[in-house]
Amino acid sequence: AVGAPPGVWVCSTDMILSVPTLPEICWDGFKGVKVVSVPGSVSYAQNHGVYSIDQEGFVCDIIYQGTKEQINKCVQPDGKVPLVSGIVFFSSETAEKLLSTHVIPPLDACTYMGLDSGAKPIQLSLFF
Repeated sequence: AVGAPPGVWVCSTDMILSVPTLPEICWDGFKGVKVVSVPGSVSYAQNHGVYSIDQEGFVCDIIYQGTKEQINKCVQPDGKVPLVSGIVFFSSETAEKLLSTHVIPPLDACTYMGLDSGAKPIQLSLFF
């Protein structure tokens, strides 16, 4: 993205996006995680994921295949809901903190290093 600071982009292949214009993203002094969502209908969202966001634009929850009532709580002023696109950006600082967890139990069991050390394997997803 134009003006993005150094960091890591995680892109799922569950959705193929066609963005007609270059979205404006404010990167001024940014540290943390940003997600990209696309507007969709409530009926479409019932078979997918939707972000529940607060008035400041922060993600409060991710609802996957939620009920119509759950999804209706996520409707934006334009009548659409923010669909999960599977695109996430981690600033360098945040990516480093996330990567450092690979040696901390129980998250070490998500890596080959933990498994080689005898940890019982567990599964972790960045999206749900």
